[in-house]
Amino acid sequence: MRACKIDGCERRYGGRGYCNMHYYRWMRYGDPHYVRQIHGDDASRFESKYVVDTTSGCWNWGGVIDPSGYGRFDRTGRPQKAHRVSWELHRGPIPRDLEIDHLCRNIRCVNPDHLEPVTKSENLKRAWVARALS
Repeated sequence: MRACKIDGCERRYGGRGYCNMHYYRWMRYGDPHYVRQIHGDDASRFESKYVVDTTSGCWNWGGVIDPSGYGRFDRTGRPQKAHRVSWELHRGPIPRDLEIDHLCRNIRCVNPDHLEPVTKSENLKRAWVARALS
């Protein structure tokens, strides 16, 4: 197996002798060593991405939306669901084996007062009841 031509990279080489990651960086940015810089702390970057709806109290996510309709926020170099990041920034770690439920039923809302950690089964029950009532 031939390795990537970047010193210290042990991945298998592909295009132009680079591994897939370094080849992608070379194609997109012109530099196989490129690393994206994120400026500002998570809290201030996060705060700039939502808009407060004064009628509902929801903090509607204005950043990237994933295909399922949830907000996405790039934190520590990888995208995460925005409502989970909001909970962690405002309330602390999410307890193990719990999901974050939107009490307002608005999946773009990141207001921590509208979020609650619940079990997966409780989250599914609440979603089912909300669908039945609408």
